[in-house]
Amino acid sequence: MQLHELVNTLGQDLQRRYGEKVHKLTLHGGFSCPNRDGTIGRGGCTFCNVSSFVDESTQSQSIQVQLNDRSGEVKRAKKYFAYFQAYTNTFAEVQVLRNMYEQALRSSDIVGLCVGTRQIVFRMR
Repeated sequence: MQLHELVNTLGQDLQRRYGEKVHKLTLHGGFSCPNRDGTIGRGGCTFCNVSSFVDESTQSQSIQVQLNDRSGEVKRAKKYFAYFQAYTNTFAEVQVLRNMYEQALRSSDIVGLCVGTRQIVFRMR
């Protein structure tokens, strides 16, 4: 028996749903983190691998500009998850978050969101 007959992976499900592989486009929401800005601590925590984040110069770019720029980086891809990776992407007021996530979801190429966060943020709010 083959693995795909025993297990339904997310990749397989997305392939069936959208007829192609779905990739992540890493976006910078301009958020900070309570473990970096002094709210809880300074310098970050063990979860952060800053070298894996998108260039911070994208921080000032709109979500739409970032989506347009990044979509060309993934060859042959047509469907994406908007991936808010850097720092804590729930470290803002709900309306700010809603507006940012909705901007990403307006793009016809975006099929969903991936949001990097830390559980401490939910307890603080």
